[in-house]
Amino acid sequence: MGELELDYSAFLEPEPVGIGSGTTTAGLGGPGAAPSSSGKKGKAAKAEKPRLNPLARIHYNAPVTLTFTFLSLAVLGLAELTGGASNWWFSISRMPMSDPALYLRLFTHVLGHANWAHYFGNFMMILLLGPILEEKYGSGRLALMIAVTALVTGVVHVLFSPFGLLGASGIVFMMILLISFANIQAGRIPLTLILILVLYIGQEVVTWVTTDTNVAHAAHIVGGLCGAAFGFLHSPASPEGGVKSGKRGKRGRKGRRAAQHELETLGLDT
Repeated sequence: MGELELDYSAFLEPEPVGIGSGTTTAGLGGPGAAPSSSGKKGKAAKAEKPRLNPLARIHYNAPVTLTFTFLSLAVLGLAELTGGASNWWFSISRMPMSDPALYLRLFTHVLGHANWAHYFGNFMMILLLGPILEEKYGSGRLALMIAVTALVTGVVHVLFSPFGLLGASGIVFMMILLISFANIQAGRIPLTLILILVLYIGQEVVTWVTTDTNVAHAAHIVGGLCGAAFGFLHSPASPEGGVKSGKRGKRGRKGRRAAQHELETLGLDT
């Protein structure tokens, strides 16, 4: 009886194909096996992924506030080029009511500024408060508030002051008073609102009465009062809020009556 020969070939590692040529081994990849082509493609795709332009990350987050800022900047630049002559269109003063320019200047005077310090002083506050108010009230409503404040301050100044007026200081005071209503609750007056009224409006009144300066304190006071009026109109205790809650209450009662009628129709006890 001859010797039994066993075949161990199934347990041996397969011979590498093209050793030294840089190709992968035939069979299961062992140590030293080259990476697959799909891995190379994945790395190449990741490496070739285009980077986002940093400028594309900038968001025009508060269109009314930013547009107001840039328009005033352009007006100030124009004034620098014309030696201040262009500021006639971006200021307000007494003039015949028959002149159509009067009605334009009642709105455009908030875009003009005397110098760079005047501009920076106003728009550092506007850029701080404007986006918050624009998010709370909406861009359209904030634009309307700015326009109304400009008109009211312009009219009051023309009626009671013989001097010219330019600048967005009235808008700043409007925003300061308006933002103090952010946390107002129905039936309650925030202490912060009282302090702001005393510190800002009170200081303007005292300064206006006791000193003789070129600062239009009346425009500051009127702007602040406009902000307070807007805040009360859009507070939770305002009639607008009551109408909305009343509508929701009526809808709720109608819904409950309809549900009760449906259950009675089905013969169910409610």
